[in-house]
Amino acid sequence: MANKTIIDNDYNSPEKNPERVGKYTQISGSEKEIVKSEERNLVGFLVSFTKSESGEYWIIREGRNLIGKFADNNIILNLPTVSDRHATLNVRRSKNDNRLMFVIKDENSTNGVFVNEEDIEFQARELKNGDIIKIGDFEMLLTTIDKIASNLKTIVGLKYRLNEAPKPNRRSSPYDYPIYDKDI
Repeated sequence: MANKTIIDNDYNSPEKNPERVGKYTQISGSEKEIVKSEERNLVGFLVSFTKSESGEYWIIREGRNLIGKFADNNIILNLPTVSDRHATLNVRRSKNDNRLMFVIKDENSTNGVFVNEEDIEFQARELKNGDIIKIGDFEMLLTTIDKIASNLKTIVGLKYRLNEAPKPNRRSSPYDYPIYDKDI
């Protein structure tokens, strides 16, 4: 199948619906590669207190995360010191050791990208949990989440475990009662 630029039917451009800009991701590739941004795995957050004492955060999902002022970026930083398409944060699982890899690259921005106060100078830089990323005037803390390494269960895994719970007629302890997933 030939590669082409595909826009998911639910993709929202700024002209069509400004309140829902970027809800879905525009992808170049074959039709089988279209993935809504909500369907990509959540892998972390960027947290900043630059503009607000109470703080703000941006969700990082597996795959490509665009950072800049443009409304179609995944992470929108609306300050004059941030370029329209400032940087790209790519997240994927390593084929060697199955760990999540976070790699940031400056996209020819005016003010650069700094990791732990060091200019990355247009080079791709691998990040780790706790790194401080500076883009324009924004200083952001990278917080990573690897559900596989942390052994976090999904709803599917939870339902499977619930089916293995002790049967109610055994009643050796209050903890032996099954947990019903009607609220899940």
